[in-house]
Amino acid sequence: MMSEKRLLNSWVLLRMFFRSFYIQAVWNYHSLLSIGLSYSLLPAARQIYADKAERIKFLCRHLNFFNAHPYFASFAIGSIVRVEEEQQIRQRPDPGQVERLKNALIGPLGAIGDQVFWANIKPSSVLVGVFGVVIFHDLQWQLVSLLLMLLMYNIPHLYVRLSGIFKGYRLGLEVYKVLNLDLYNKLKKSYAAIGAVILGSISGFSLIRFVQVDWVQGVSFMAGVILAYLIWKWRQNFYQAVLFSLLLAFILGIILRVL
Repeated sequence: MMSEKRLLNSWVLLRMFFRSFYIQAVWNYHSLLSIGLSYSLLPAARQIYADKAERIKFLCRHLNFFNAHPYFASFAIGSIVRVEEEQQIRQRPDPGQVERLKNALIGPLGAIGDQVFWANIKPSSVLVGVFGVVIFHDLQWQLVSLLLMLLMYNIPHLYVRLSGIFKGYRLGLEVYKVLNLDLYNKLKKSYAAIGAVILGSISGFSLIRFVQVDWVQGVSFMAGVILAYLIWKWRQNFYQAVLFSLLLAFILGIILRVL
């Protein structure tokens, strides 16, 4: 049972939230996110450890290897400071327990973050912005679509970043209870549905426009769409699907022009 005594308050947690935006600022191949993690933890370290030597030891411990999705890393930040706080209150330091917690969180935080943000929220949000630029000719509506794109991406982003710190701090060692991909299925499916509808709309609109202007453009566009779909089914990689479909459409367009 976690102690009810507290050394940290909401303001300290908010300061860690603001610092978490820099978690990738000193990303490196040796320890990945550890420097950014330590920077985020520093406000809590100053409250938990009054002695400067203890704070130095704290930072040295957390400069070891750590990696996670940059947004979902907030769950680790919150849970780490809760466990450090508990150990200090009970005067039972156990750096090994904190290190085991960090290592146990690396896999789930990375996997959930990649599935939720990189595979669904990011591409779907980008498609909304592209849709507005392609469909609308009025600059005002294009800007509105770009604003909507930013809102669609950053509302869940900021929510995860902020709630992760508070939930992680509240649960401590039991943070695993909220690190289940099933808890984010509705969010994933919603964004996937939006992305599919928008992509279909862009494809249909672009095909009609290209065919009306030039049949070569229409054929090149359709070939690119088909290739993108096949690559997505095979590789499940949004960026490869876009890149190779654009290359095919470009090459095919040149060949048809020459012929």
